[in-house]
Order: sequence, then C-alpha cells, then structure tokens
Amino acid sequence: MKSIDETTKHRYGTVNFERRKHPRVNIDLPVEYYQVDSTTHHHWDKFRLTGPKDRFTRELIQSRILDDHGAVYSFKYKYLYYYFVARYMRDNISESDVTETLKNIITNLHREDFANIIIFLSYLSRDRNLIDNILSTARQIFPETPPCNLEDHVDFLNRLMETVPQILLPDGDPTERRKQALRNLDIERENDRSSKTTSYTETVDDESQKKEIDEMMTFNRAFKSMQIMGQILRNFSGSLKGTQKEELVVECFSVGLRSLNALFGLLEKHVDNIIIHFSDFLGKNLEEMPQEKRIKTAKGLLFFLTELLCLGTIKRISFAVGSERLIPTYDDVQKIYDNVATEFVQTEIRMDHSPQFPEKRVLELKKKVGKNIFGETLLRMLVADHFYLFLRSYRVRQRVCQKLGIKPTKKMLTGSAQTKRKD
Repeated sequence: MKSIDETTKHRYGTVNFERRKHPRVNIDLPVEYYQVDSTTHHHWDKFRLTGPKDRFTRELIQSRILDDHGAVYSFKYKYLYYYFVARYMRDNISESDVTETLKNIITNLHREDFANIIIFLSYLSRDRNLIDNILSTARQIFPETPPCNLEDHVDFLNRLMETVPQILLPDGDPTERRKQALRNLDIERENDRSSKTTSYTETVDDESQKKEIDEMMTFNRAFKSMQIMGQILRNFSGSLKGTQKEELVVECFSVGLRSLNALFGLLEKHVDNIIIHFSDFLGKNLEEMPQEKRIKTAKGLLFFLTELLCLGTIKRISFAVGSERLIPTYDDVQKIYDNVATEFVQTEIRMDHSPQFPEKRVLELKKKVGKNIFGETLLRMLVADHFYLFLRSYRVRQRVCQKLGIKPTKKMLTGSAQTKRKD
C-alpha cells in the first residue's frame, strides 16, 4: 500500500495548532487518543482524503512526528510543534485569527515556546507584516529609556574607579579555546531545548515580586527580539531591500542598548546600597580587611560586574546581526546612528566577522572614549576577549595590546609557528 505523502503529514501536523494556540496551553501536555482520532477525522473531512485513518496515525509515529504512550500521544520533539505552528501561520498568515494570534505570540517572546515559533516562522517567511510586527513590538520594549551611549550614561560608574584597571591576556591556543567555547554553547542550547517551557502564568500576589518578574520578562523579550531580527537579516540578506535591512539593524542596536541603559538606571538608583552590601559581605569573610579597603574593593567588584554585563550585551547584539554579507548595511547605519556605544557594536561586529582585524577602527574608538574609564576598560576587555578566542598574527596582537594598555604574557608576545598568520 502506498505511503502517505510527506506534504499530507506536514499539513496534518499543523492542525494541532488549533487546540494549542491559546497562550496558557502547555505544550508538554500529552494528546489523548480520542483527540488524535478526532483531529484525524476533521483533517480527512477538511481535505477530502481517502484511506484508513489508523494507518495514518501509525505512519506519523513511524515518521517520528508523534510518540505513542499507550492511551496518549505527544510530539516526539518540541521543535516539531514549533515548526508545525510556524508552518500553519505561514500558510494562513492573511486570516484574521492567525494575525491576532501572531501578534499575541510576538508580544510575549519571553515565553520560550513563542520565541521558538517565531524563530521557525522567520526561517519560513519574510512577510512584511511579520517584520513590521516584530519591529513594532521591539520598539515598545523600554520605550521611555534612551539607548545607552556609554558616555554620560556611565558617569556614575566612572566615579567608582580612579584609574583604568589592568587587563591581562592569558597565553594558550585561541583556536582550541574557541572550539571549547562553541562546544559549551552547543551544550547550553541543547539544555535549553530539553528544558521545560516556562509560561510565567502563575499568580503572584506580591506587587514588588510581580514587578521584578515583569522586568525580567522584558529583558528576555529584548534579547529574543534581537535574535529574531538578526535571523531575518541573515536569512534574507540577498532579498530584503537596503532600507529594510537598515531598519532592522538600527532597531536591533537600539533595543539592546535601551535594555542596557534600563539596567544601568536600576544600578544607579541602588548603587550605594549595592556597595554597602558587597562591603558587608567582604567584612564577614575577610575580617582583617580595613573598612576603607572593603569599600574600595566593593566598588571595583561592582565596576567589573557592570563591565561584564555591558560586554555581554554588545556581544549579544553582534551575535544577533553579525554577518560579513551585511557590512554595507552597517556602513549605512553608521551614517544615521553613530555614538560611542554604537561604535563599540560596530567594532565588535567587524572583529568577529571580518577576515582582517579592524585595527584602525579599534584605535579610533580608543580616541573617542578619551578619559572615560568605563569605556576604555570596556575596549580593553573587548579586544582581549577577541584575542583570547580568535587567531590573529602575534605582530597585530603585540601592537594593539601595547597601544591599548593590555598586558599579554611573554608567550603571546613572541608568538609561535601556529599563530603566525598575516592580518
């Protein structure tokens, strides 16, 4: 007997969206037998199909689309659910109920299942309405907060340090370290895929706790929006118009930097309390440390933690939109959106996605940050992190490290046969 074609199986999978599209539905709930049977009957009637329905269910199981647990069924893998919903939306995107559901999903990207649906949809479709909805939602994230400029927005952090701290560059093989970093990233992604979906639908009575959860979800929405906008850019870099790509890059920069500034705003509001808390912690564990030194150490600790947060945000933006094919778009964006913060992002993108190290751009950025302690430290950390993971010629590393004040080890300065590559 002839097997049921793959298109029919795919189309069948999308009808599960009808019962699961409500935002409170948990995708991990199994599908009872009568529900699969009912769905099959509905599908047969809707598409006027022939043939035994039970065989169709068996083939779905054999195709590893469904899992048979006896009285109930479930999707074999979560990504199949995400794919089928995305495919259903792509094929019915003009229908009003799908449009409304799509808006709801995009508004709630803090939910892992919703974010993954949009990620699949952005692979399948470059519909202008989809892009507009994603842009519109991203612009509503911290709308009252200006994007961080890494100038006056970090004045309160500059007051924590008297001088630019020393940044060291360890020796070792950047290629091996990068491979290990990628392996760790793969493990992290696999853990995310296998983890339970969090819907944040539980009732929270405490208002302050509810506000904290809302803020956490907003930061998550920001990062998911960046990821999705970047994916659209990379997937359709050859078919999106220049103005569309420029719009997506600008908003990706903006939502990331607005989120960073929102975080800085929270830190600035509580900076004195944080320093006292860190100082008290040091006093409990290092009783012999004088009070004055504890305060100074606490300030340094807060300074470096915020540096790491800022470094992570810049790298997230670069990771989201970075592509060698989009270099002309970055040049267009720089003409209309250019400050110290965006220059950091532009520099990171080119460090990660250009065959040659952007030495001139890095040294020009050093001039821009001037006496900005936070900015100069960030630049040192950004470049040191790049040399730690990417193979560059020892001459370039020696020259750049010397000009930026990064202290490399002797082995890094002398180089080796393995690292002698022309930049």
